[in-house]
Amino acid sequence: MKKDLLLVLILINVIVAKPAFSQWQKCIGLERQYISSLIVKGNNIFAGTENGIFISTNNGDNWSETAPLYNWIFSLTCNENSIFSGTELELFHSTNNGNNWTRTGWNYYIGVSALSINGNSIIAGTSGIGICISTNNGSNWVFGNFPLDYVYTLTSNMYFSFAGNNDGVYRSTDKGFVWTLTGLNIPTISLVSNGSNIYAGTDHSGVYFSSNNGTSWFPTALDTGVVTSLEINGSILVAGFDHGGIYLSSDNGMNWAQKNQGFDTLPTIYSLKIFNNYIYAGTYGNSLWCRPLSEMIGIQNISMEVPAAFSLSQNYPNPFNPSTTIKFSIPKSSAIKLTIFDITGRELEVLVNETLAAGTYQTEWNASSYSSGIYFYKLQSGNYSETKRMILVK
Repeated sequence: MKKDLLLVLILINVIVAKPAFSQWQKCIGLERQYISSLIVKGNNIFAGTENGIFISTNNGDNWSETAPLYNWIFSLTCNENSIFSGTELELFHSTNNGNNWTRTGWNYYIGVSALSINGNSIIAGTSGIGICISTNNGSNWVFGNFPLDYVYTLTSNMYFSFAGNNDGVYRSTDKGFVWTLTGLNIPTISLVSNGSNIYAGTDHSGVYFSSNNGTSWFPTALDTGVVTSLEINGSILVAGFDHGGIYLSSDNGMNWAQKNQGFDTLPTIYSLKIFNNYIYAGTYGNSLWCRPLSEMIGIQNISMEVPAAFSLSQNYPNPFNPSTTIKFSIPKSSAIKLTIFDITGRELEVLVNETLAAGTYQTEWNASSYSSGIYFYKLQSGNYSETKRMILVK
């Protein structure tokens, strides 16, 4: 009797437990929305959409609208006391987590395309009048000395603020009042900072990197494409693309891997946020998606000893359920692609798609969303190609 009761309790726990997943999943409550901005304040996540601002208090499992704004939200930022919301004509703030919104002293009636906070300066980038600054929590605004009308993106660290537009990246050393062009003169539409490390997402030229607060810039290994959004957490850098989904680097941009498993179509990524070991991706008209961050960082370098030749090992365990490990070796720095196929030859997932240094690597494939059967995995690099078979038994 006790054994039967224990079995029932275990089955109930399995049924009600939140399922783990190894691919992108849509967040309930924000389907078919344009998610232009994401911020975290305390334990809450806020999403700016074309239909106002939504909040989640449980890591994105459920979303509800804050006090309605009846505006398309272009940008969000927050400090210790307030959340600031830039719309197509107004700039609002809330001091109670979105339960109420009030207009700031903004009276320019133009879109607020980007927001950033540097100390006591709230910096607003616009879609027609350059940059404005408030030093009294939004009560009054003044113009910054910014040379162009349009600002695509803003970021700030402890000492500097950065703005991106068609000229490239500008820098301010006085919290937004005076701006000068840095050494990056490529159109820039997304920015993110981590200390003195600044990353710039460009229009058609991939991601650029500066380790000295924008004095000098270098392309990362992701050197092509329209990078519409960026997010950073320690050494983990995530880039969202125009109709190209997500790329992730776990070594500050030296190597990148495509992470698009689960998307119904390759979306344009408008906004990104890492919070509580999850990554959230806001898209252009295709909802908010989330995925465990730990699951995305799957490739491991298990030996830097230089192998004599390319090789692809048999997966283990095999047969497996639901996960298996795939190991491979490369003799020189190479562009590597590791792909999963079903028995009909249909591509299911790309586990690795990046340039790797010489060494031996392993990665895991979680097949929990697939049925039992025979699958194939293929390693490609230049003229080298090798395919092996594996068996999923559920």
